Amino acid sequence: MIHRSRAAAFVATALLVAGSASAQTQPVISLTPANPMHWDIAAQVGWLAARTSDSGVYGNDAYNVGLGGLSVGRYLTPHLKAEMQAAIHGQGRLYREEYLPNAVPPFRASEHRIRTATAGAGLFYQFFDNQWFHPYLGGGVEMLREEERVLTIGGRLGPSAPTATGVSYAGRPFVATGFKLYVTERAFVRAGVQGSFSSRDTTHVAWTLAVGADL
Repeated sequence: MIHRSRAAAFVATALLVAGSASAQTQPVISLTPANPMHWDIAAQVGWLAARTSDSGVYGNDAYNVGLGGLSVGRYLTPHLKAEMQAAIHGQGRLYREEYLPNAVPPFRASEHRIRTATAGAGLFYQFFDNQWFHPYLGGGVEMLREEERVLTIGGRLGPSAPTATGVSYAGRPFVATGFKLYVTERAFVRAGVQGSFSSRDTTHVAWTLAVGADL
């Protein structure tokens, strides 16, 4: 009986040690990255729809152009990110007629060639705790540089004649949403839409597709 008791104790001890070793070697499954990154950088291309309007001018006030840009983000928490971004846009064209009450004829046609660039900063919140897919929502403020060249077409000035180029600057708030999809542990693609606002209306809406990496 004593030998049997010792054998049973030995078996129980062996099973306990084996179970402990198995628990220690069993990998821990986690949905969060093992080494969260602190920075990300991305290059983007997209399409911009812009609106502009002038008092006393008749004609179209919207144009569509391509864009290219860069962004650099710093993670403040696993979900909250501060980001700086910059973009340049292609040249848009608008055609307008201006009413001139004391002229003959009383209208003057013009072609407006507009090129813009933006630089901004904002805060973005990324949803979900996983390694692959993150919807986001954010907003901030951007500085807009707009260069406009006007070509007068006929009217009281006679033949077509270019006028001086004008440059203006404006600060505008923006909101953005989209998603970030990881294709490797660090590399990702990002798709989103961003809208900028003046005191009267939405002025710029940009659809973008970016590729980038966490650092």
